[in-house]
Amino acid sequence: MPLPFAKVRIVECGTLLAGRFTAKLFADQGAEVVIVADHDCKNVKEFNAETNAYLNRGKVKLDLPEGKPKADAIKSGDIVIVDGESAACERSGQQILLRVCAALIGDQRYGYLPHDCDDDLLSALVGFYTNMAQSPFLDRKVIYTPLRLCSLYCGVLGAVACAAALVDRERS
Repeated sequence: MPLPFAKVRIVECGTLLAGRFTAKLFADQGAEVVIVADHDCKNVKEFNAETNAYLNRGKVKLDLPEGKPKADAIKSGDIVIVDGESAACERSGQQILLRVCAALIGDQRYGYLPHDCDDDLLSALVGFYTNMAQSPFLDRKVIYTPLRLCSLYCGVLGAVACAAALVDRERS
């Protein structure tokens, strides 16, 4: 049986966790995911090899020839995923453009978060940290992940939004 997004092409232009995770979720469901972002940067290098392998599972890294603009590769996608550091990107025609980031530092929409803001601060602000002594009363074990929860939730919500946009596009 074919996977639900087998005929969908995703172009990943971002390097932050939320965008990479969104694209990974689509790759897991059969989408062709092409990475055009430069992964030789601080955002990608902060993760170990196993985590990067997990986030890149099912994706193809597109090495663009010298002089070939990234814009040509972007035009081929049904969905283009960019993150907070990839602001210069426009969609064309029926493309779905997702700009995803857990928070943009200094953006007034997010309450002027400090420049040293990270997922730990966001987790504290939204209450992800709870009293671990309460876990026996919740009848479940505590689950730990090396990935940042705010960015993961942002990635899941981004995938849901794109899937809904694809359904809407197919209806029209």
